[in-house]
Amino acid sequence: MSNFEESIEKSTRPEPFFQYAYGTTDFEKSLSEFNAIKQAICYIGSTGVQLPSMSMPLEGAEQQQSRPLQLGSPERLSRECEQLRHQNNLLDATSGSTSPAALSILARSQSVEIRCAVARNLNTEVSDLSRLAADQDLFVREAVASNRYLGSADLNTLSADSSSRVRNAVAVRLLNYGQSNIHAFGLYDAQTRLANDPQVAATTARELRLIMDLELADSASTAPPTLSRLAENATTIVRATVASNPSTTPLDLDRLSRDSAPLVRSAVVCNPNTPPAAMSRLRSDPADEVRRSLALRTSAADLLTEFSRDRAASVRSAVAANRRTPLEIVSRLCSDPDETVSREAKCARELRKWPPF
Repeated sequence: MSNFEESIEKSTRPEPFFQYAYGTTDFEKSLSEFNAIKQAICYIGSTGVQLPSMSMPLEGAEQQQSRPLQLGSPERLSRECEQLRHQNNLLDATSGSTSPAALSILARSQSVEIRCAVARNLNTEVSDLSRLAADQDLFVREAVASNRYLGSADLNTLSADSSSRVRNAVAVRLLNYGQSNIHAFGLYDAQTRLANDPQVAATTARELRLIMDLELADSASTAPPTLSRLAENATTIVRATVASNPSTTPLDLDRLSRDSAPLVRSAVVCNPNTPPAAMSRLRSDPADEVRRSLALRTSAADLLTEFSRDRAASVRSAVAANRRTPLEIVSRLCSDPDETVSREAKCARELRKWPPF
């Protein structure tokens, strides 16, 4: 077999060219096949044979695909050159060094794979991203939804896309936006729509709803009926945020003072609107952290005296740290058997010698 025949034999292996980009074939092997094809094309060119056009009728293309092609035939070489061109374009579409102008050309490719790669590329111009957001292929729209440079108007449009895959990609993007940006870019309606979309991934939708509920629970401008609804939220952190909101009604605070989570009851202690009956009930709360929160904030001498003899060292330490605790109680706590309590009391007693800032 001649050298030329050997090069043709190498060039017509069944595996696609440049599969090294996907880690299935090493680079040197692919490069050797590429050089073999170049030699074959040069030889064909020197003989004056014309390579066939790739724009053949569909029936002709199907017939050509269905019958085996001869080794080194112009048709086979043309097809393999087309495969090579596709792989080179795909590498350019995924590369972070490809210019926006080149990506703009690739964004018009007939290949869905290449358009998806351009849609994910951070060098792609916003105008090209906007055009890809209206692509007919759902995989292209899904890919462009994950690009952080896609405009808010296109994100809004894609949040109502017919494909759940696309809507889920938008929902994941919105998770990383931050509520201030959600409002600034006019994406609150899209967030609300996706948070209640039954076809969006359950975890993503739940996280979106949690972000929205926390924002409402924390805002002093939230209407009391909304806070009342959020007080029954299944998530502890949402109920605790409602309990610390100054706009929460005494009736809801009384209900939250009976919450099963100590975090929520501790937040009720911090709210200035908590009714006296609820506060009185919390002074004997079984959770140490609730009594500690009350010991840090109360100014009632009888309550501070009671807490200074509490069984929990953390509660007695909170009494010592409270600047409204009478000095005689602080002095007594300096000899507390718990080292943490006595150290806190001694520090507080020294601070009492200095005027407040």
